[in-house]
Amino acid sequence: MPPRKRLLLSAYCESVAKKVAKGEQVPAPELANALKEAQEHLASTLHLRDTNEWRMCLALLAAATETATPPPPPPLCRLVTDSGDETASDGDAAPHAPPPPPRPRLEVLHAASSNAVADQAGAILKGAFGEHYGDELDGVLNGDACANQENDRTFVVAWRAGGVVHAAGVVAERRVFQGKAAPRKVVWEVLWLCAPSTQRGRGHGSRAWAALASLAAARRVEGVLVPSTDAALLFWLGCASDKCPLSATVLREDSTDGWLFFFWRVPE
Repeated sequence: MPPRKRLLLSAYCESVAKKVAKGEQVPAPELANALKEAQEHLASTLHLRDTNEWRMCLALLAAATETATPPPPPPLCRLVTDSGDETASDGDAAPHAPPPPPRPRLEVLHAASSNAVADQAGAILKGAFGEHYGDELDGVLNGDACANQENDRTFVVAWRAGGVVHAAGVVAERRVFQGKAAPRKVVWEVLWLCAPSTQRGRGHGSRAWAALASLAAARRVEGVLVPSTDAALLFWLGCASDKCPLSATVLREDSTDGWLFFFWRVPE
């Protein structure tokens, strides 16, 4: 049997993905050109030559689906004298406004991502799930793909503001067969998603999910499957999103530990 054809990510697209991962400013036309190539690769029925290039395409898509940057705050008001001349209150120049805090964003990690960000994401995930899933997490965090790379691939997401990661997750993209004549459907499964134990209750997990739902809509997946324990049930029931509304709740047939599966359908 001849080898399966693979797609190749261009050096240009890879360079832009690395700049985005490093936090460098990328001109809008460059990002748009790289995004166009990334979307074409993601829409193809063929795989890229390795999982890291596929993750770079997702990272570009995540960067392009960020919410618009809020406008800067108005400058500090300066006193106006009776003569109409603008002066500072003490005759000196008015102090500069403090810089705005870094805007949170969802980042898909790949080989060129910041080591500090990847280490924080790994620490958050292993702190919450490492006792039972330590080996699986180590493999994903080291860049490994799923065993069945023809149909399943995984990626790590970090919800961060500047250099501080507030939530992290692992998602598997699965290509589901619908029959010989029908094309495969792309479905995401959120394997793990959490905030640090010291920051829970502050909305970081909910905002990370909302950003992930927006990315799923941009990726045009059929839906997102989320397994949940009883402890996380209220969290997921409260994660309503117009980008990814709740479609069904399914109890696993062989469940003995109360696992539930939520399916969030992405509107077309």
